[in-house]
Amino acid sequence: MRQVFKGISFVCILLVLGLSGCKEDVPFNEDYDETAYPFPDIYRFPDIDVPSDNPLTIAKVDLGRKLFYETLISKSQTMSCGTCHNLGSALTDNGLPFSTNDIGGITTRNATPLFNLAWTDKGFFWDGRVMTLEDAVEDAIVNEQHPEWETTLNGIKADEEYAFAFREAFKNAAVDETNVIKAISSFIRTIISSDSKYDKSLRGQATLTALEQEGFDLVFTTERGDCFHCHGVYPFMTDNDFHDNGLQDASTIGQYTDLGLGGANGVNTDIGKMKAPPLRNLSYTAPYMHDGRFATLDEVIDFYSEGLHVTPNIDPLMKQALQGGVQLTPQEKAALKAFLLTLDDHAFINNDDYKSPF
Repeated sequence: MRQVFKGISFVCILLVLGLSGCKEDVPFNEDYDETAYPFPDIYRFPDIDVPSDNPLTIAKVDLGRKLFYETLISKSQTMSCGTCHNLGSALTDNGLPFSTNDIGGITTRNATPLFNLAWTDKGFFWDGRVMTLEDAVEDAIVNEQHPEWETTLNGIKADEEYAFAFREAFKNAAVDETNVIKAISSFIRTIISSDSKYDKSLRGQATLTALEQEGFDLVFTTERGDCFHCHGVYPFMTDNDFHDNGLQDASTIGQYTDLGLGGANGVNTDIGKMKAPPLRNLSYTAPYMHDGRFATLDEVIDFYSEGLHVTPNIDPLMKQALQGGVQLTPQEKAALKAFLLTLDDHAFINNDDYKSPF
């Protein structure tokens, strides 16, 4: 026993002195800064779950913000994530129904907003094809920016500020694809919209007008507007789930032009289902729906009022589908619109922390 103990002690001494041939999995990095990102405590917003392999740190979030706006990410080195997710458009694509990717192709769906994604737990994108934010970032980069990773990473490595930023953000200091994705995901995880007029009214800092209050009632307290089933979950104003809302004019499964969730998971009863988007910041995120078919909020309200199609997988919560919709009066439409506009967050789209650092 003594001989074994001495042997172990000798090995430990060698490790301390750096004389053994063994190496740690992660090299020592004196620049690594593990200071946790101070995620804010927001009224009625729940705590977030952060992946254990991608903890939120200040250094990583700062790096992710730079990489989000870095054109080296793209094949042509002329586009960034921020090209198609503009802060002034609540991180959607500048009023465009579809986006142009880095090789000149056109995306098949409207760019989704990127706020409050730290709380998404039912899948990302309109069709829910990935379950984690990290996978969503990787999907978007690969399928839209078409990076040549070696060129991208060499360009980043050649920049001394980036090289130091990766050392600060990651214990292994690696400038690689995995860490690029983790950093961008960390930045997006911190993007929050929580300061609209409606938010302020709940905090006692603002008062809704009579018309806005009438619209609130249409969303939350009655089935007259029939909104709350999918969008009445505060603070996100979406249930983050997938629904066939009667948008597509399909009388059979084969007539759906976009398979949505069913195309991603192969389940026939999910064909045509799309992720319910948040009702926040609608003034900034036009056009609307997965295919950007509606240019104005009035068109969206008209659709739910009298434009629904009875589709094979229409959500049973669309209770007035046989009548074409909920048949709102002009007064009710005006009230609904007035309330929806109280969910605009001017502070969010002007937040310096989310703007390009360049």
